[in-house]
Amino acid sequence: MDAFGLVLGHGAGMVHALWLRPNATVVEVGQPGDLANNYLARIAQVFGLRHVKVRCAAHEDASLGGSFFLPRAGGNAAGGCAAELKAVLRELVLEQTEAEEAANGF
Repeated sequence: MDAFGLVLGHGAGMVHALWLRPNATVVEVGQPGDLANNYLARIAQVFGLRHVKVRCAAHEDASLGGSFFLPRAGGNAAGGCAAELKAVLRELVLEQTEAEEAANGF
């Protein structure tokens, strides 16, 4: 995969990080309890990737079958991590742009 970053929810989908190019960034989004372990951080280190965690509050909804997280704006109970996620993504894109400009002699 030629992507310079991957944003994913905590869970089995993290396996897709294994196909990123070296020095790419993995942004893991999840509930604080889920992000307490450092499994993906260790995997990222082994494969030469950077790892960033973005914590979102859980929202309980029995009609949907349990807990889920949403990166909504603001500090409400259903997320509140949109600003942090946006800042992380902005920094990631800026770093990549600067690296490509430097590689192309700009």
